[in-house]
Amino acid sequence: MATLIAYHELHNALNRLRSRLSSPARPVARDADLLIGDAYLVSTHAAIEFFFEELSRRAVYASLWKLRTSRVRSPLLEAIAATHYYACATSLPRGDLTVHGSVEEETKAAIAWYIRRLDGNNGVKRLNLLAMLLPLGFHESDFDPVWLASMDSFGGLRGDTAHGRPVTRFGRPPVDIAPSGFGPIKVPVWSTSATRTRTSQAPWDIDRTLSGLLPEMRLWDMRVRSRF
Repeated sequence: MATLIAYHELHNALNRLRSRLSSPARPVARDADLLIGDAYLVSTHAAIEFFFEELSRRAVYASLWKLRTSRVRSPLLEAIAATHYYACATSLPRGDLTVHGSVEEETKAAIAWYIRRLDGNNGVKRLNLLAMLLPLGFHESDFDPVWLASMDSFGGLRGDTAHGRPVTRFGRPPVDIAPSGFGPIKVPVWSTSATRTRTSQAPWDIDRTLSGLLPEMRLWDMRVRSRF
């Protein structure tokens, strides 16, 4: 089965990043390697996030095109419509649930709701992936739990790197500030020593992580395609 172009674009994007943000593997990474690794991690995360969002959008587009030409709603559109209805029916206040008078109105409302979910996505962790893919007719059991855990770790590492979070299990310690005329106010801040412990990975370590994640992404490309 041919894959959607979205995966080919991801593959090409990662190759371009690798050609620009790589360095020879060494037993001990140099500071320059770690700086390059930070940029490589953030960039590859962005490419993967775009892949899942674009895969979902193109699947919707292809299903709508099929609806236009055949007047038949694909399983993917049926799944989005059902998920949208359930989301509305189980939200409060229940009086806000709109009963649409036609399949066309129902489809338009469901697609608009789903696109808003994609527009609001920010990440590739487990909850992000479920929010994007479950409405397309998948079940949580369709996901490899080990892969989801690896995506959680990958997304968390990207967040730590992008936001400069130190590696510490204690979090930001609260510091008491007592402005004139006020009682003490607690402000959680990183200590100077903690900020020196931020995590970094060399490009070859990130490549090793990606090699374990990409095969499942290709499978999801094909799974989504099978829905329309």
